[in-house]
Amino acid sequence: DAAATQTACTHCGLPVPRGLIERDAPHQFCCQGCRAVFSIIHAEGLDDYYAMRRSLETDKARVPEASIQYDAYDDPAFAEAFSTPHEDGTTTATLSVDGLHCAACVWLIERLQRVVPAVISAHVHYGRATVDIRWRTGEARFSDIARGLHALGYPASPPRGASQDERRRADARAQLIRIGVAGALAGNIMLVAVALYAGVFDGMDHATLTFFRWVSAILGVLTLAWPGRVFFRGALGAIRARAPHLDLPIALALFVGGAWGVANTIRGTGEIYFDSLAALVFLLLVGRFIQSQQQRRAADALDLLLTLTPSLVRVVRPDNAATDTKPVEAVQLDDLAEILPGETIPVDGVVDEGESELDQSILTGESAPVPVRAGASVFAGAVNLSGVLRVRTTAVGESTRAARLMQLVADAAEQKAPIVQTADRLAGWFVAIVATLAVATGIAWSLLDPA
Repeated sequence: DAAATQTACTHCGLPVPRGLIERDAPHQFCCQGCRAVFSIIHAEGLDDYYAMRRSLETDKARVPEASIQYDAYDDPAFAEAFSTPHEDGTTTATLSVDGLHCAACVWLIERLQRVVPAVISAHVHYGRATVDIRWRTGEARFSDIARGLHALGYPASPPRGASQDERRRADARAQLIRIGVAGALAGNIMLVAVALYAGVFDGMDHATLTFFRWVSAILGVLTLAWPGRVFFRGALGAIRARAPHLDLPIALALFVGGAWGVANTIRGTGEIYFDSLAALVFLLLVGRFIQSQQQRRAADALDLLLTLTPSLVRVVRPDNAATDTKPVEAVQLDDLAEILPGETIPVDGVVDEGESELDQSILTGESAPVPVRAGASVFAGAVNLSGVLRVRTTAVGESTRAARLMQLVADAAEQKAPIVQTADRLAGWFVAIVATLAVATGIAWSLLDPA
C-alpha cells in the first residue's frame, strides 16, 4: 500500500492503484485514459507539455471517458448553428472545453494541429474556457475537430450564450478598472487633504500649501477625466435624448465642483473640493458595480434555465434497430426519441414504449417521482429515473413547455411593475426640476452675495 501511494501517474500525477502498477515499466498510469493521452502526446512530439506543467506546479485532471458522441456535430442543422464556413475554403467554430486548468493546458490545446492536421489555428480563451478553431473544410469534419480535443483530454461542447457572456465579462472588467483607478486617486487626494487640514491648525508655509493644492487639483482632474467620465457621458446622453436621469445632477455637481476647485487653485485662495469629488466618484462607481453584479446574477439565474434540456437527442431509426444522435434543432415532430435512465428528456412527447419514473421537480416543484408508461405525456426538462423510455415527439425547441416557461420568466424579468413605471415618469421631472433649481440658486447667490 505504501508503494502504491508513492507511485504517481505519469500523465495526471494521481496515485496509481496497486493493481495497475507495472513492475520495471518506465511509465505508470492510473487508468487507460491517461495511458491513451500520454501515447498521443508522446507520438506527436508534444512532450514539452509535461515540462511546462511541472514548471507551473499544476496537476492535470484525469481524462474523462470518451462517452460523448460527436457524430451529431456533422448534422447540417448543428453545423449551421455552431460553425461558420468561409469563402476561402475554411471553417471556424468556437467550442467550450472541459478540464482547462492552467497555461500548460492552453499550450497543448493550441497545438491541436499535431493531432488534427486540417486545423489551421486554435486560440484558447482561458477565462471563458473556450477555443476558437479554424480548419480546412474539405480535410476534416466538425466531429473530427471535437474528437481531436477530446483525444487531448478536453471534452468539447458547443457554447451557449458565449458572446453575451463575453460582453458582460468585458464590461465588469472595465468597471473594476475604473473603480481601482478611482480608489487609488481618491486615497492619494485624501492624504493630501489630511496634510492641508493639518496645516490649517498647525500652520503651513505658502509654497508648501500651494504645492499640495496643485497636487490635489491634478489628481482631482484625473479622477473626473477618466473614472468620472462615465457620468458626463451619461448626462450628455440624457440631454440628447431629452430624458433627464440621475447622471445629470451628478455630472453637474462634479463639473461645478471641479471647475470651482481648479479656479481656486489657480487663484491661490478659496476652498477646493477634490477630496469630496474623488470620494463621490469612487463610491458611486462601487455602488453601480454592486448593482450590475446583482443584475448579472439575476440574468445568470435565468440563463441557467437554458440547461434544462440537453442539446443532443438519441433518435430511433425507422427500422427500430439502432439510434442516431442528433442535435435537438434537427429533431422533427413524430420522431421517436430514446431516453436512458439518468438522462433529461429533451423534447415534449408521449411515451411510446417503456415504463419508468420521472423527476419533474424542475417543472412542477414536486420532488416525488411520477410513474409513467405507454400513452403518458412527458415534457422536456424532466429526468428519467429508472427505465428506458421511447418518446414520440410532439414539441421541440421553443414549442416545449420548458421553453414556454423560460419565455414567461424572461418576459416577467423585463416588465416593470406599475409603481416602477410611475417612478420612471416622475424621475425625469424630478431631475430636471432639481437641476434647474440648483442652477438658479447658484446664479442668484452669485448676484446677491458671491462670498
